[in-house]
Amino acid sequence: MPYHDFAAVRLRFGTLCALASLSFLSSPLAMAGTTPVISGTPPTTAAVGKTYSFQPTASDPNGLKITFQVYNKPSWATFDSATGRLYGTPGTANVGTYHWVQIAAWDGRYRGWLPAYTLTVSGTPPPTGSSGDVTISWTPPTANTDGSTLTNLSGYHLYYGTSQSSLTHVVNITNPGLARYVVSNLSAATWYFSVASVNSSGTESPRSAIVHAVVP
Repeated sequence: MPYHDFAAVRLRFGTLCALASLSFLSSPLAMAGTTPVISGTPPTTAAVGKTYSFQPTASDPNGLKITFQVYNKPSWATFDSATGRLYGTPGTANVGTYHWVQIAAWDGRYRGWLPAYTLTVSGTPPPTGSSGDVTISWTPPTANTDGSTLTNLSGYHLYYGTSQSSLTHVVNITNPGLARYVVSNLSAATWYFSVASVNSSGTESPRSAIVHAVVP
């Protein structure tokens, strides 16, 4: 009988230990429902050449330090883990749709999430092999270099190129009434331009000062 009583005591003690252990393991449940609180409504569109920026606000009910995380960040954007700011300036190569972008606030134990969203970058990317147009304007001359009145103006020569010292292209403009001309199909570069007037005998005036334009 004493032996059986001892066994019963052992069983009861073991049960109490198990309950105590279970109670200890369950204590973190007291933290349930205290995830960081994060809020904010991110813009869902961005434009080529313009800065996109969004920064959420967050707090932690437990007073823990918060850091931020981002998932599916667009390649053109930068993310600040200390503030949660997502920002950047997309280019034409970044036009498109970026799915499931999501920002979270993390206190080292729990995460609070903003809803995932789709970010669309809009703009008109230049077509392959695209070119630019540059408009050149000038004031038609009214006098010759000797001061006499110009009466036989017949047109202009418009010189241009990608080097100030070598304007290798020339447009022969045969309408003396024109005061502007659009140079088309220019590749991406810095282009330089100069204009000279031409009289009816084919004599060309000195060229104007060189101006330039950047074709992106």
